[in-house]
Amino acid sequence: MTEIYGHKWLSAFGPKPTDLWRKALQSLSPMEIKNGLEAVLEKHEWPPSLVEFLKLCKPDKPLCAAHRPFLKLPRPRANPETVSKNCKDIRDHLRGYCLLETDQNA
Repeated sequence: MTEIYGHKWLSAFGPKPTDLWRKALQSLSPMEIKNGLEAVLEKHEWPPSLVEFLKLCKPDKPLCAAHRPFLKLPRPRANPETVSKNCKDIRDHLRGYCLLETDQNA
C-alpha cells in the first residue's frame, strides 16, 4: 500500500503492518486481495481503513434470504359471482340491522 499511497499510507498506518492487518489479510484468498487492490486503484484517493479494504476485497458477498428484496405476490383475482353474492349478503345484513335499530327507537 505504501507503493500506492506513499506518505499518505505511512502517516496513517506506519511503515509496518499491524497484527490486525496481518491477520485480516491472511484470512483472504489471493483473488480477494487482488479484488481489493484493484478497487483501491480505481476508487480511493486516500488509503482505506482495514474495514473498508475488507469490503473492497469481497464486494459481491451474497445476501442471506432475510436481506434480499421482498418479491410482491400478484393480487388474487376475484370471482365476480362470489363478489356479487358477498356484497348482497352484506347489504341484507345491513338492511336487517337498520330495520332493527329503527324498531328499537320507535
